[in-house]
Amino acid sequence: MVIGPYYYGLDQEKLFVFYDTLAKSLSGDLYVYNFPARTGHSIAPETMKRLLEENKNIVGLKDSVTEPNHTNLVCRAATGHPFLSYSGFDDQFLYNISSGGNGCIGGLSNIVPEIWSDLVAAANENDFDRTIRLENLIHQLMPLYDMDSNFSLLFKKLMFKRGVDISPQAIFPFNQMDEGIYKKAEKLMDQVIAQYRDFKGSN
Repeated sequence: MVIGPYYYGLDQEKLFVFYDTLAKSLSGDLYVYNFPARTGHSIAPETMKRLLEENKNIVGLKDSVTEPNHTNLVCRAATGHPFLSYSGFDDQFLYNISSGGNGCIGGLSNIVPEIWSDLVAAANENDFDRTIRLENLIHQLMPLYDMDSNFSLLFKKLMFKRGVDISPQAIFPFNQMDEGIYKKAEKLMDQVIAQYRDFKGSN
């Protein structure tokens, strides 16, 4: 999975050349990682279509976009090609699969894996009511992404609190966080987990 170059201005032709050259230099499969907030550019559905037509080893996309219709349009452009499309934000899971995508590669699954695995199972079982209830819990947790300028340290601290055996530290300069931010995040996480347990207990 390869994210596009950052800093330098890139039009769609340069993005095509970048991924086309990379794909032709690889013997394995390649996933495009589209994250405009980090790179300053977004790969257009038409560009993805060209790449798929030219490279059989480009097999998928992780689409971390604020406008989920972009993922829908990429899925439409990829019709007829072996292609896996994943949303990068947890709250776009249902939109993604209803657009013909394959799900989500989101950060919240590291913090609340029990909710996420239950949500995927409910969706696969076509249990509409349970799917919506669980998706609502995921939506409630989405503010965690915006509580700090970089959510990585916050997520690591929350994972550590939940018992994951990792260091609750991050590299410089992302190793600083106001304790109030963490406490607010911890409270939100605990509230949602409590809701989930009540929901599970009532079913």
